[in-house]
Amino acid sequence: MSHAFITIAIPTAQDETTRGQIEDALDALGNLASPEVRAAFDHDQIVHFMSGSLVRDADDEQDRMLLEMSVDGTIEDGLALFDGALSDVFRNLLQITGHNDGTASDYLKPFVVETGHRLFDTPGLDFSGTPGMSVKRIHAEKEFSSLIKSELEQSGIHGSPLDVVTRLRERVKASEAMGGMQAMLTPEPVELLAPEKAGSSFRIRVKLALASLPIFFKPHLIGAALIATFLLWLIADPIGDRGALAVWIGRLIGWLTFFVAAAVVIIFVAMVIGVIMLRRSETAEENDYTVPDPTMLADARAREDQGSIQNHLTGVSMMKPSPWRRLSLRIGFFMIAQMARLKFRPGHLNDIGTIHFARWVLLPGTNKLVFFSNYGGSWESYLEDFITKAARGLTAAWSNTVGFPKTFMLILDGATDGDLFKRWARRQQIPTRFWYIAYPNTSTTQVRKNAAIRKGFCSVATEDEAAAFLALFASRTRPRGDVERGEVQTLMFGGLVRHVQSATCLVQLPKDKAKARAWLARACEDVSFGHAPNPFRVDQIALSASGLSRLGLTDEELAEFNYPFVQGMGHPDRARALGDIGEDAPNQWDWGGSEDSKRVDAAYLIYVGDGTKLEPATEAAKKARNKHLAEEIEGAVAEFEGRLGKAGGKLVHKIVATNLSTRKPKGAGDKAPKEPFGFADGVSQPKVAGLERGVKLEPRDQHMMAAGEFILGYPDNRANRPLTPTVQAARDPANILPVFNADHDRTDYPEFASSGAGKARDLGRNGTYFVVRQIEQNVDAFHDFTRKAAMDFADHPGIPTGLTPEQKQQYIGAKLVGRWQDGTSMVRYPQEPGTGWNGDKEVAPDNDYKLGVDDPTGEACPFGSHVRRSNPRDSFTPGDDKQLSIVNRHRILRRGRFYKDGASEGLLFMCANADIERQFEFIQQTWSIAPQFHGLEGEVDPLLGRGGDHGRMTIPTPSGPIFLRDIPDLVTTKGGEYFFLPSKSALRFLTQLN
Repeated sequence: MSHAFITIAIPTAQDETTRGQIEDALDALGNLASPEVRAAFDHDQIVHFMSGSLVRDADDEQDRMLLEMSVDGTIEDGLALFDGALSDVFRNLLQITGHNDGTASDYLKPFVVETGHRLFDTPGLDFSGTPGMSVKRIHAEKEFSSLIKSELEQSGIHGSPLDVVTRLRERVKASEAMGGMQAMLTPEPVELLAPEKAGSSFRIRVKLALASLPIFFKPHLIGAALIATFLLWLIADPIGDRGALAVWIGRLIGWLTFFVAAAVVIIFVAMVIGVIMLRRSETAEENDYTVPDPTMLADARAREDQGSIQNHLTGVSMMKPSPWRRLSLRIGFFMIAQMARLKFRPGHLNDIGTIHFARWVLLPGTNKLVFFSNYGGSWESYLEDFITKAARGLTAAWSNTVGFPKTFMLILDGATDGDLFKRWARRQQIPTRFWYIAYPNTSTTQVRKNAAIRKGFCSVATEDEAAAFLALFASRTRPRGDVERGEVQTLMFGGLVRHVQSATCLVQLPKDKAKARAWLARACEDVSFGHAPNPFRVDQIALSASGLSRLGLTDEELAEFNYPFVQGMGHPDRARALGDIGEDAPNQWDWGGSEDSKRVDAAYLIYVGDGTKLEPATEAAKKARNKHLAEEIEGAVAEFEGRLGKAGGKLVHKIVATNLSTRKPKGAGDKAPKEPFGFADGVSQPKVAGLERGVKLEPRDQHMMAAGEFILGYPDNRANRPLTPTVQAARDPANILPVFNADHDRTDYPEFASSGAGKARDLGRNGTYFVVRQIEQNVDAFHDFTRKAAMDFADHPGIPTGLTPEQKQQYIGAKLVGRWQDGTSMVRYPQEPGTGWNGDKEVAPDNDYKLGVDDPTGEACPFGSHVRRSNPRDSFTPGDDKQLSIVNRHRILRRGRFYKDGASEGLLFMCANADIERQFEFIQQTWSIAPQFHGLEGEVDPLLGRGGDHGRMTIPTPSGPIFLRDIPDLVTTKGGEYFFLPSKSALRFLTQLN
């Protein structure tokens, strides 16, 4: 459905009698339109809005009576109404303006102002906030949405979203109210639900340039240039002396080149002169602080907020006298129109989506720029939207008018001065004496929502789409980029630090696929999703590639997962990348690897707490609580193992983590748990928008990450979506999985697939790749080495003076790690821990620093230290935000715990990432165990690297480096595997595989 914008400008006499008659006639029609007038408009139901006003002008010989209409169809369709349903309504008004003979449409036709963007068109700009929507459709979809909502309220929400929608369809189709709404059961195209167009700024600029060629450089001008070139050639070379065809062509090309070059030079010179003149004009101008005419303002304001959720604005501005201003006005309108076509969401001006219809028009033969707007909300909210969301567009449109706030290069400043702009806007405003609205209590938001409800009702085919459809009946739907929290396993929202006791069960699934799926279905009943965990217990589950295979995924389906995941951590390729050789080789592991007896299909994680945020007040109470929690976790693991055995599965290995509360430091400052070497853990974690409460994406924050860096299905830091595994629709007959959609452009409402049949399903959405490695730490070796190094280098001038032997040992250990044991940074506290040597200062661990800018020489945090290797920040190019963005592409979300089993203790390392190779493996291979990291030679991470008792590390100091040698292997890998942490829907799908 196309819309026609009709502006009728009828010149009228300037005597007060005529003015009074016109204004009285318009007032009689009503603002809002009277019931009789409304009935006439409602007869044909093609007019969205119509307004009438009188432009008085003391300078011209004539006033102008303005009628503005937004109609379905063409201009002729709108004018024809004056001969039909509207003939009686406007008879008196048109007679006053001079209509006596013939049809009203013939009388009005010469006064219709048609606008365009070409050089000789009347400048103007039309905007529709509800493209493709007819009046009849808007009414019908509103009625249909009300029916659906009523039936939904009566039937209630029971079962899965798709079950609810299925029952709802049956009820609605059987409803008596459906009698006249059968057409609503067939979906129609919905242009206004489309997302913002994708495309880089460069591409948009190129498209703008190409679009301008036929507008401002008409084809006939090119033809004239060719004819002139030919004639000049004839004059320069008489017919009798013409040479060969090659000479003709050469001269023709030469003249064409000359004309093109001359045109370029002329245009360039004209642009330079134009810019100079423009800046002189803008600099000379002063802001106009004149208050609006109180009588006119009172008259205009009296017609606002008249019982509708919408309002109308008519503004008349005076063009500045320079002829260049009309050209710049055309260019401004053209740019806004093209941005609406190339970039903005349909029905939006930038992010403004409250306008129903709007129009700018320069009245022919005058210097008056008229603006009509039919918008939702109050005048104040409307202007504030413009100021905050589309100030440049406003300025481009009105910077050429008298009294507009001072601008810079036509599009800058201007409307950004909100108060001054609003005062200017009030000065331009004239009363809208007559105003008709086809749907006075329907906003553009409701029009979009009703269209989405209809489309969803007709089209949803999957659980994901059904959930999105039901969300439409809330006050606001979830934006597409927001994380679907109810689908994401709880561990992704935080480390569950209040669940101080935990255990990890590493299992093999039953060999029989049906039994494996039945076991998974039972296990999923206890798995937690969302950001609000049960305070007493949280269960999580992750599946390896072999586990997915045992559940029924084919090799072709597994091939769509991340390649390292498919291979598994124990594969020789992965072992080389991770440095798992010698004692760390997979064939030496306690679990995982390539041996069938140690193969792990799933990791089942159990976390328990006592339901309180408070620490017990006494040591006795702490011991009692910890004993209770130890019994709880032991019982939970035993119960789990029993159910697994009955199903035919096998517990390969279990790791009961150390109670977190027993690893808290006793000093002042932050109470972060300490890992076995004695260092506060979890200090440097990324902030994830959409996962952490209250965290919004702030690109300038070096630790800020988009959800897509860790969860599949969402944009990452570069606004791209990580690759996700999919399955064919035939594999999901119950329509559990969401339809795969690679598009992630901005939109307010789900688009809904026209049919779920045949479309690939997204198995990975809301899931993540989960790395688990059991790393045994040689605590005695660490302390022995740091003690010996402190003694060996006790007199080195780079060691701070006045330290005791124990403090020197702490200093060396901190250099190996890159942080003090209390978690404070060596960048901010280079001489001693932030909490002091005795831990008596209230200083929390800090992470707000840039290594390249704050420590470019590595004298605080050595280049080879564990912290700097794990996250170099801006080290490679100090202060460069691009370098930070590159490094952030390799961040991981850590979720590890510590364990102690007899003499063995260490870290159960766990992390989430969207791409194992780009994130976890990159850190390990390219930074941690790389001998040439950051210009170093023959050095590896002193904690994670394997130096074979011959490890080396250089500690830079102002007095010369400290060369540490013979660093022993401080960790040993005891097991590991790559897992996938599926979404709620994905787990349900896996339990129902055939």
